[in-house]
Parts: sequence; C-alpha cells; structure tokens
Amino acid sequence: MKIFIDLGAYNGDTINKAIKQYGDVDLFVAFEPDPVTFKALRDNVPESVICYRAAASDTNGITKLYICPTGAMGHSLIGTKITVSDKFVEVEEIDFSEYINKFSQNDEIILKVDIEGKEYDLFRKLVSSPNIKLIKKLFCEWHYKKIGMSEEEHNKVVRLLLSNQININGNNSDEFR
Repeated sequence: MKIFIDLGAYNGDTINKAIKQYGDVDLFVAFEPDPVTFKALRDNVPESVICYRAAASDTNGITKLYICPTGAMGHSLIGTKITVSDKFVEVEEIDFSEYINKFSQNDEIILKVDIEGKEYDLFRKLVSSPNIKLIKKLFCEWHYKKIGMSEEEHNKVVRLLLSNQININGNNSDEFR
C-alpha cells in the first residue's frame, strides 16, 4: 500500500495537491493540531482523507500549541520559536514513530512535514524506529533558524535521515512542489 501523510496539514492545500499528483496513492492522512485550521482542513479535503486533530510529535499526550499572532501557519509546539506569542491552546500530540507502526513493512510512505520546528525531535526519534524504512520520500520545511538551532545541528539531523536512505526534498520556504 502507498500512503501520503501530511504532518502540519493546515487547511488541506498540500493534501489536495498530493491527491492530484499521486494518483497511485491508496491512503491519504493529515495531522493538524490547530482547531480553527483543522475545521478548514476537514471542509477542504475529500471525506476519504483520514484527518487527525493532533500534532505529530515524538511523544503522546496533551501539549501546548503556541499561537503565532500573524496566523496559523506559524503556530508551534516550541514556545521559544521566534514567530509565536506566549498565548497557547492545549492540543493532543501523537508520537509519529508509534503511529506508523500500524503499517506493514511492504507499505511505502510519502511524508510531508511542516511542523514549525518540532521536526527535529520527531526525526531524531523516528530514525531509531525500524519503521523509518517505510518512508520512501520526505518533503520538509525546515525551521532551525526560527527555533534558534545551529546549522550544524540541523545538518546532523539531515545526515541521520540520509544515512537511513530517506529521499529528502524541500527547503525553508516551500516544502512541497
């Protein structure tokens, strides 16, 4: 089975592009923690898309989603990210490494990640999971500068992914083309 998973799905814009681009995908899944944009996501994607009102993360539980005053595209689980305020809403977070355990070793995942700085914790944990081999292609928007991470530390995480044969695409401005 081929699966497209969108972490930080916002209003469904990327999922809808992926549906058009990847006609051979069997399952589309979207994670979006913000309650307002989750409603837009649900309204904008086909009913066949599985949508989770939760943040993809490296842990399970309830956490704070810090609000970006200029819009939902900058909300983050990281309270020190330069685009967020001290205002927050509590949201569910799901350990993505555990979540993908539901898939089999024969499945292929195309993964889009735009989770406003939390991608580093998620990837560090994911590389220790045997199911990292399911990720065949990764589109990622990187936020190391916005969370105060050094480029050297960013590059370490990228190298970890590359050493696991992850095909990485994306940059700092547009993670999915």
